Amino acid sequence: MANPRSVRWIFIGISLLAAIAAHAQSVSVVSGNGQLVLAANPSKQMTVLVRDSSGKPVPSAQLTWKATGTAGAVGTLSQPTTTTDSAGHASNTLFTAIPAAGTPFVQTTVTATLSTGSANAQFTITTVSNPSNIPQVQVSLTSPSLAQLPVSGPAGQQGSVQVTVRIKAISGSGQGVPNVAVSVGPDIPSNPATIGCSGGTVLSNSSGVANCNLVYGGKIGTGSFTVAVGNGYVFFPGLGYSVVAGSPATLTITGGNNQAGSPGQTLPLPLVAQLSDLGGNTLAGVTLVFEPVVAGTASFSNLRTTTDNNGKVSTQVILGNVAGVVQIRVRTSDGKVSAVFNLSVNIVLTGFNKVSGDQQTALTGAQFADPLIVQAIANGTGVQGAPVTFTVTSGSAVVGTPNTSTDANGQASAIVTAGAVAGPIVITASTTSSAGTFTQTFNLSAHPPGPACDPAKTFWNGASYAPNFISPGGVALLTCQGLAPGIVGSVIPDTFGFGPLPIQVANVTVQFNGVYAPIYHVSNINGQEMVAVQVPFETPPGDNVPVVVTVNGVQNFTPLTATVLPGAPGIFAYVPQGQTTSIAVMVRPDGSFVSPTNPAVKGETIRAYVTGLIPPDGTLLTNMYAPPPPAPDITITTPVIVGIDHHGTHAKPTVIYAPNLIGVWEVEFIVNSDAPSGANVAFDLAIPVNGSNVFAVGSHMPIQ
Repeated sequence: MANPRSVRWIFIGISLLAAIAAHAQSVSVVSGNGQLVLAANPSKQMTVLVRDSSGKPVPSAQLTWKATGTAGAVGTLSQPTTTTDSAGHASNTLFTAIPAAGTPFVQTTVTATLSTGSANAQFTITTVSNPSNIPQVQVSLTSPSLAQLPVSGPAGQQGSVQVTVRIKAISGSGQGVPNVAVSVGPDIPSNPATIGCSGGTVLSNSSGVANCNLVYGGKIGTGSFTVAVGNGYVFFPGLGYSVVAGSPATLTITGGNNQAGSPGQTLPLPLVAQLSDLGGNTLAGVTLVFEPVVAGTASFSNLRTTTDNNGKVSTQVILGNVAGVVQIRVRTSDGKVSAVFNLSVNIVLTGFNKVSGDQQTALTGAQFADPLIVQAIANGTGVQGAPVTFTVTSGSAVVGTPNTSTDANGQASAIVTAGAVAGPIVITASTTSSAGTFTQTFNLSAHPPGPACDPAKTFWNGASYAPNFISPGGVALLTCQGLAPGIVGSVIPDTFGFGPLPIQVANVTVQFNGVYAPIYHVSNINGQEMVAVQVPFETPPGDNVPVVVTVNGVQNFTPLTATVLPGAPGIFAYVPQGQTTSIAVMVRPDGSFVSPTNPAVKGETIRAYVTGLIPPDGTLLTNMYAPPPPAPDITITTPVIVGIDHHGTHAKPTVIYAPNLIGVWEVEFIVNSDAPSGANVAFDLAIPVNGSNVFAVGSHMPIQ
């Protein structure tokens, strides 16, 4: 028989799977690679960053550190394991050993590996022998030479002179030292004229030579820079450099964009653009070209096409007679650098429609989830450039962008944040054209802190996560905004798996038709707030069962009702790593769990774990706890249908109330001898309800 505690934790994991979206995917070096360290001294900190699959830092991730290298001279790590901080960073230090006599240096590879996977990052630390305080590794700067100083390059580009550093042993054949870090930076970090190695830090090659291609940036100017070798082992300071103007790289619109006017009108604001190089330095004396993207849609006056001392050009625009969007391009003479102004010619509006964002609810002081969107229409087509104003007509709220204009689809939007006062909020959107003023009204509401539950998105089967598929005695998952404030992860009661469940966890309670529901856990996983409960057996099936969710003494702001079915079977399942198909949670006769590497065998008896079945009247009570063996099983005699590969089992399954769990049933069946073999054989389960079979969301099982 399966270990009850193992079943308990499988159940907890399954109940959270739908909400866990982010997991650690990568480990990268932040700093500390390529160090040169004198023997018997600590290295500088080696720091890594752990990110999830979307690139976000992962806090509280555990890493295992390992140092390998020459026997007897590997060194000792200060910590065998570390945990990432809130920014996803973790650090460690290597205390270097003393290399054998006559050995000028040894190298240690330090690997930081995620404890939950194989992702890792590596560091190379070179320990330098130091007999009689004479370091046995020599560092020399071979380029730039004195004749090449100061080095110079255009902003945003590479120069023609490299920094070359040679690291080698001073004894024997002068063996080169590989994987030593070399970096370049201004002596005055605040110098707006910058210099550095392309790609950041470079490492020496197998011959001990590191080549740094210098990249110049920032503002035009001069300064001095330092070459750092081995993370501070040797410095070459005071080397002169200068940043000069680069080629045209960017045209930035600084004025006149997104204007609208009538046909033939000269727009009131000139179009203004600014030319700069890759370093952001403005370029004077460069001739540019203004042109309409579509010939004939506009003409120009007061043209100033040669950049002034601030890198700017400008022109007035006279709109043509073609209604709609007008685009004006400004470019360099070769066309390699350009920018486009978007203008529009006013036409008579025939409509102003509300697109989305109405009837939303938010907490006081919180931003509404969706923007308010309207669309200006003329003869069935969206009009670009129409001015739109969003105004708080009543209630307490703040509009993020009260004055805006429609985009290429004729749409304009605004983000609204509820104020400090709860209650209804009315936002009016308006636009004016030659046909008059058009308005649309959005009705919103703000409520005080407490759970906000959308009935269509609140109730889920606790095993299959099927929406609005719950029944008396079964496990249900409720998701609401404001359900788990201040919680990161899950709060699980100590009695889960060992006795009756509490009716309050983390200051959260749930009532179905006035009866408190036992709570399995309260969780906040990546912003998805939820509570898992057993629907009380006293709950009458129906379409409008009242539900009250209370958080910190505050009930759900708007009335909440649930559809409760007589029976709502759900199969507990999980998705194995590297697969996309779910596998039902099942136990083989020897107590081991069925898995892709431990498949069920034809003819053997298997137990699956489900919820939402219908026990005979009086058999079970809310929060009833089935004790483990040797106590007798609680047998369920109401019918259950099990299907393998969409065929019923030859032998009738038996059902007991799962020991150590609440709201969970064990369905015991024999695998058909003629069942197909495979990693993902269909597994189905149904129960008869009011003369019809009600099916659980199907899962799969591996069969040998």
